[in-house]
Amino acid sequence: MLIDWHVHINDPKFIGKPWWPVPVPMTMDDALEAHALAGLDRTVISNAVHYIRHMESTKDVVAAIEKYIAVLRDKTQPKDKRREALIFVVHFIGDVHQPLHAAGGQVKNDQTGVMEPDLGGNRVKVRYLGSETNLHSAWDSMIIEWGAPTVEEYATRLLEYELRGRPIAELQTGTPVDWINESHHAAVKYGYNIGNGNLGSDYVQRNIGIVYERLLRGGLRLRKVLEDALGAP
Repeated sequence: MLIDWHVHINDPKFIGKPWWPVPVPMTMDDALEAHALAGLDRTVISNAVHYIRHMESTKDVVAAIEKYIAVLRDKTQPKDKRREALIFVVHFIGDVHQPLHAAGGQVKNDQTGVMEPDLGGNRVKVRYLGSETNLHSAWDSMIIEWGAPTVEEYATRLLEYELRGRPIAELQTGTPVDWINESHHAAVKYGYNIGNGNLGSDYVQRNIGIVYERLLRGGLRLRKVLEDALGAP
């Protein structure tokens, strides 16, 4: 399942460190600032830079998904290239299902008074259940953590309650562009509806269903993509 919208690197020195996603397109400076705002240490930031550099070649997450699916399908590619492609396919499909990765607005810089991009909510200061944070972080992990306490229980919640007999094939439909548009709609209609920025339990209760639905669809779509790619002749 796409818990926390992240994938962990299968490398001993990074075990337990999340491969943090950022909104794209953006400059390297913007991306580094977004990760710094999330409070990441230098190890995780250097890891993020590796991710960002892959994105800079196209500035387009849709092209990146298509590129790495093609590599994953190609059995003539070296194993390390296909392994890397697998990491990016999982990561990017997770990314595009997180609503705050598909929208952004403008926020006033406290020092200069100039309006600037909010980096997918990273610069939008909020108070979430009494704690100071930013809107992007709230959607990356905090609302998710309000749900089931373990990965196993989360999977049970999604598969036994959210799926509840719905046709899997219908939930897997669409292209990456469609998935991004779904996330954009969710961000604009629900995610950015923050009132005075004090996000209480009412905000979480309104949006936890959106989180469940995005995780369910993202996981099922990733399953189909991987089955199609790895099952290719």
